[in-house]
Amino acid sequence: MIIGREIVLKLLRKVVPGIHPEAEMTRVLSERGYPHVPAFVGEVRRIAPDGSPHTLMVAQAFIYSQGDGWDWTQDYLHRVIDDLVLASDQNTAPDFASYVEFARVLGRSLAEMHGVLAQPCDDPAFAPEIIDADAVEAIRAIVMAQVDDALAVLEKGGDWTEHLGQLAEAVLQRRGKLDEAVRRLSATAAGQPRTRIHGDLHLGQVLVTGGGVTFIDFEGEPAKPLDARRAKASPLRDVAGMLRSFDYAAALGAAAAANVAQGVQDRAVDVVGQFQSVASQAFLDGYGEVAGAVSTELLDLFLLEKAAYEVSYEAANRPAWLGTPLRGLAATVDRLLEGDQ
Repeated sequence: MIIGREIVLKLLRKVVPGIHPEAEMTRVLSERGYPHVPAFVGEVRRIAPDGSPHTLMVAQAFIYSQGDGWDWTQDYLHRVIDDLVLASDQNTAPDFASYVEFARVLGRSLAEMHGVLAQPCDDPAFAPEIIDADAVEAIRAIVMAQVDDALAVLEKGGDWTEHLGQLAEAVLQRRGKLDEAVRRLSATAAGQPRTRIHGDLHLGQVLVTGGGVTFIDFEGEPAKPLDARRAKASPLRDVAGMLRSFDYAAALGAAAAANVAQGVQDRAVDVVGQFQSVASQAFLDGYGEVAGAVSTELLDLFLLEKAAYEVSYEAANRPAWLGTPLRGLAATVDRLLEGDQ
């Protein structure tokens, strides 16, 4: 029990049978002394007649913060754009220093969490594993299925701008090469670690706490079954999720930049593009400071998977947002198949 601190009672919207990752992950991370999660206090369970647990509520320590990383980032970008509009010299380079520090801390904190989750233990739900040949094939199949779903969306088309239509066509024309690329990149997973991870990481799952961060919402992707949300995976899936989140943040910032005073629009949009690159690199640098060198091939594989997932998700739920993951998917395909036309 935590004495002298406020407690948050988190009611789960969807009650399902089995061990819930929100309670399980925060409990294990808290027990292992990881400081960047809300301290676990307890959970309320209902036990069914067949003995299966149903988590109804999780109790965690309340975290004082400046809000989540998504809103904090949007506020930051709006301030950068406002400063640009007011600047007398439009050639002045933007100062991203404060965000660079945030992104570095975020990367370091995530790598520290992955390190804690990689600690050897006797609990089969958390014991680290090494990706073998069967797991490589499973990864390949999962990624390719996600890519195929996205390609089906692009084939169907929609009420898109000419530019988005051209991007979609460029991706579709290279589908024959994508299977080969996915197979090649998946092979690099052999011998890599497989552990528990956050599983649904983006800027909205991070609280900004002064000079640090706190990771929240370990439920995993809500649309997936509980077993899939508790499955072990490469930690680089979390890294890819955060990188894609920076891309989304920049896209929304670019939309805001397009509405500023005439004459500085192009400069504002360019500055937001610089932000995306600077933030992503600072995050990767921070992650590498703790985790060591990152497999760029494996990271590219999960970036491809994540962008493909986002294309399918946005097409089904938020068609107006489809351009962001489509641009990300096209850029990733271009990078992976550079020189292959």
